[in-house]
Amino acid sequence: MNNRLGDLDVFADKASDDPTPPRLHDTAANPSKKQYHDVESRNWSKEEAGGPYSAENSTDQSEEMRQFFSHVEYLQGAISKIATSTNEITRLNEEAMLATTTSREKELSSELEPLVRGTNGDAKRAKDVLGLLRKDNGHFINSGGNAADLRIRENLVNTLTRKFIAEMKLYQTAQKKYRADIKSKVRRQVQIVKPDATEEQIDAVMRDGANGGGGVEGLYRESILMGVADPIRCE
Repeated sequence: MNNRLGDLDVFADKASDDPTPPRLHDTAANPSKKQYHDVESRNWSKEEAGGPYSAENSTDQSEEMRQFFSHVEYLQGAISKIATSTNEITRLNEEAMLATTTSREKELSSELEPLVRGTNGDAKRAKDVLGLLRKDNGHFINSGGNAADLRIRENLVNTLTRKFIAEMKLYQTAQKKYRADIKSKVRRQVQIVKPDATEEQIDAVMRDGANGGGGVEGLYRESILMGVADPIRCE
């Protein structure tokens, strides 16, 4: 069987500040499920985690299946990490709405930037891994792989894909809400000074702040929320 899973190590987060590409088998770069499963509302069921077939529960699996389950575990961690980031964006949004000083607004904005940049990188890698797992399942079929193993592989990849798409939609929705709420706050601030301000003038204030000018500094930067204007496609 032509195992394409070995190709997975080549995917790096080009947006990351770290020039060293993470490798899927590095425990430091790929935290275990245990680290990310504090997102209780999105915990994995036994079946979704691989049920009795997981890498931890069996000693008679082929090397191909052990490798497959190691990548399943990586994806579970990545998806849970995206969920954690969604919760963080929601928290930052709520605090930004309550902030009453420019310094606090800038502080929140500085927290948002690395969060979104890192999560976009995690999401891209997860999407790439899912695509290669699907291709590898095709090779598994063509090579006459075990039928029971194939069912497990297909079920898990389909489940992971559904969860990834669902989590990405929540993540992108959180970003869009942040953008909309910040614009509403800017509108209120501008209208205090200029009650008849137009949408174009409000947008100009936001752009001015995004470019470091005298607008509402630090609240919203177009470069930070690239995922809103150019979302990672999940299909």
